[in-house]
Amino acid sequence: MPLRYNKMMERIARLGGNARRRGFALVELLIVVVVIAILAAITIVAYNGIQDRANFSSAQESLSTLHKAILMYYGVNDKYPNTSGAWLTYGTQGS
Repeated sequence: MPLRYNKMMERIARLGGNARRRGFALVELLIVVVVIAILAAITIVAYNGIQDRANFSSAQESLSTLHKAILMYYGVNDKYPNTSGAWLTYGTQGS
């Protein structure tokens, strides 16, 4: 056992004592934190772009549905729907 210990100590001496060091240096930890922050920022930006595209797609689909409904109304009634007075007088018929 002492022979193995002596060889290990010689190896440590040859490496300048760095082999005995454990853990990470402050600079290494800061680099890791910076890399994680950059990745998080990229992910957030990508998520915002996806959310904007989803909102646009949803609005476009709603407009398409409204357009189809207006065309169906025209097909049945041979005129387009209007708002001339129907919603203004609703609820005032009995008074």
